[in-house]
Amino acid sequence: MKEDLVLLLSLIDENFQGGLVDSSIREYCDKILKNATFLSIYKQGHIKAFIAYYDNDKKSLIGYLSMLAVHPEHQNKGYGKELLNMAINNLKNKGFKNFDLEVLIENEIAIKLYQSFGFEFVNQTSNKIHMQLIL
Repeated sequence: MKEDLVLLLSLIDENFQGGLVDSSIREYCDKILKNATFLSIYKQGHIKAFIAYYDNDKKSLIGYLSMLAVHPEHQNKGYGKELLNMAINNLKNKGFKNFDLEVLIENEIAIKLYQSFGFEFVNQTSNKIHMQLIL
């Protein structure tokens, strides 16, 4: 599983000139596999898409989307929407109030997807947009 994630994120990272994650991709994969809720779509033995999010802040009831990734050859097939719906429904069922995320400014496709789900702009840094969905 970890090697599948490393390969997928390395492929996607090429499109963002190494700016996809703040640490090494291997370290990031270790972190999400250990600490995040992780859902994936495998077809024919290969990972097509995954979502990793945190749902462990029981005090603030804010979930945090760490990564939604779809293999470039399998985009526009509804995998991202399916995984995002599953995460949102899981958070709602656990009584969470908000779902937060940060997305790279240049990732216009992801921004449009998040907006279509009702995520709204909160603020912006030099390279990322903070968005939030009220559940």
